[in-house]
Amino acid sequence: MEHFYYGEHLEVIPGLFDLTYVRNPGGAFSFFARGPEEVRLAFFIGTGVVAISLLLVLYRRLEPKALLAGAALGTILGGALGNLTDRVLHGEVIDFLDFHVAGYTWPTFNVADSCIVIGVTFLIFEIFMTPEPEPATSPPDGEVGAQSL
Repeated sequence: MEHFYYGEHLEVIPGLFDLTYVRNPGGAFSFFARGPEEVRLAFFIGTGVVAISLLLVLYRRLEPKALLAGAALGTILGGALGNLTDRVLHGEVIDFLDFHVAGYTWPTFNVADSCIVIGVTFLIFEIFMTPEPEPATSPPDGEVGAQSL
């Protein structure tokens, strides 16, 4: 913010990656960016606080050996805190990472956004790739087990 004027970009890897200073008053892909400022700020700050609270509750409920889920939630939490800090300090999120691939430019984003995406990816991986625990065996039909008495 101190070294770039708004909209300025610095080509880092020609045709692939630039640093570009933009501000995003909205959410992902500028969702709700044109909403009334007071409503928009209240919505995004409130949503950020709720998300951070839920992430902390989920983290506390994790089993100690759930390392990937813990890392995923921590990464998402870090991203949420980063974007919330921008909103509180600047009223919007500061974005600066600008990628181009095959003539397509991805919307400019920041490190906090990357943390959220990486954390969600880890969480999805954990959910779908972790084997289900074996169900407790029950006695065959008609038999009464000792636990039932």
